[in-house]
Amino acid sequence: MSRPPAPLVLVVDDDQATRWLAREVLEVAGFVVLEASDGDEALHLQAMHRPEAMLLDLCMPRLDGYEVIRRVRQRTAGAVTPIMVMTTKGDVDAIERAFELGASDFLLKPLTLPLLGHRIRYMLRAAAAFQDAQESARRLARAQRLARVVHWRMRDGRFVWASDPLVVFGVMPSGRGAGSRPQTMDLLSMVHPDDLARVAEAMQRPQAHQLDYRVILPDGSLRQVHQDAEPDPAGPAGSLFGATQDVTAMRVAEQEIIRLAFYDEATGLPNREFLRRYLARAAAEHGPWVSVVSIDLGIARIKDSLGAADDAVLLAAIARVIEHVALGAGCPRCLRADRRGCAGVEPEHWDGELVVARVADDELAVALRGRPHLDVLALVEQLAQALARSFRV
Repeated sequence: MSRPPAPLVLVVDDDQATRWLAREVLEVAGFVVLEASDGDEALHLQAMHRPEAMLLDLCMPRLDGYEVIRRVRQRTAGAVTPIMVMTTKGDVDAIERAFELGASDFLLKPLTLPLLGHRIRYMLRAAAAFQDAQESARRLARAQRLARVVHWRMRDGRFVWASDPLVVFGVMPSGRGAGSRPQTMDLLSMVHPDDLARVAEAMQRPQAHQLDYRVILPDGSLRQVHQDAEPDPAGPAGSLFGATQDVTAMRVAEQEIIRLAFYDEATGLPNREFLRRYLARAAAEHGPWVSVVSIDLGIARIKDSLGAADDAVLLAAIARVIEHVALGAGCPRCLRADRRGCAGVEPEHWDGELVVARVADDELAVALRGRPHLDVLALVEQLAQALARSFRV
């Protein structure tokens, strides 16, 4: 197995003796060394060879070390190159200025040569760890953008964004210049008024929770979100750390799957499978008090004169009459998917007392639960009379 290439270090100093001593020590330590006697030569060699590290004297004629750092940091290939600067003992201002420009570490002259190789190797490991952390942060940010997830903390009753909410909610985290972008907002300020009380209560409690609720974005659009939170071990007692995900597209897809599985395409009414599952659940919960009224509409005999579009309109109109009669007969909790927007409700989750379903091309069914036999017979009579009054063919 071949060894990885030795790291290349560029030693920059106008003093030849310093360069030679540093070169000898670093080569013994396993590095490959390039030498530059001034700042211009250092910039040329850095651009040509892209060394893994630089050992740079700050005090040089013409182009000093500060300007070398500044220019190297402006280059794509030098933006993260570890740079160890050399300066005279006690020159604190020089070290601070070098760090402000982007230096990674410093050595005082005269150099402690036996430690030089160790210091360069440690600087390279620290730089690699920093770059790995930055790449991990970039990957996490990309994953959060793709998943539309934002993190937050609640500490001492105060809300703080833990990641950038701009990519999910269109709001600015604290401390960033707004410009023309939306102003900073906390999460609770965006929660839909109908959901606010339960969300605020959950976020004020130092307990794990899961919530589904709605938020109103700064542009006025309504989004569905899912939230997970748990006590924050890094914060004071009572703190929460949470993740809120925009699941609008997921919910829309789920609703579409449910609609295709349990609802009639032409009328929007529950279909035969919906009715079957509803009846199974109703029978288990209500025993003998489950009734089904089957209505053969006879539309097939007049279909040639109606056309497909009118066929669906007539079916929907008949269903509305049935619902109206059921409401008048004291069945207040009915299901009308196309009118009430319930086409995303699964049969296992619907708790209404009555369902109007299309079970065949020419047949509707009315299912009731919890109604005595005589009530059902009375409802059938009322349905027959209402349909006879409402439609003439």
